[in-house]
Amino acid sequence: MTFAVTLSAVSAKEVSVGYATVDGSAVAGEDYVATSGVLVIPAGESAAVITVAVLDDTLDEDDETFTLTLSDPTNATLATTAVTATLVDADRA
Repeated sequence: MTFAVTLSAVSAKEVSVGYATVDGSAVAGEDYVATSGVLVIPAGESAAVITVAVLDDTLDEDDETFTLTLSDPTNATLATTAVTATLVDADRA
């Protein structure tokens, strides 16, 4: 699963932002791989992508959610600090 992080305008400076996943009804290690780090958007670029690996299983379960949080921006201001992702169960009988 990918999350695009975009700037409202291209920056002449490198932009960075911290990110981390937070469990909701989806649980790290069971439904997705917990991910955290610092995303860097190079000067002159306007976007970058955060990838969160989704773990496939054969269980019949409800759709589940987790949150990706953003924090501690450098050379930018965050318009959004969190987004909720939904893992749709494709194993329904």
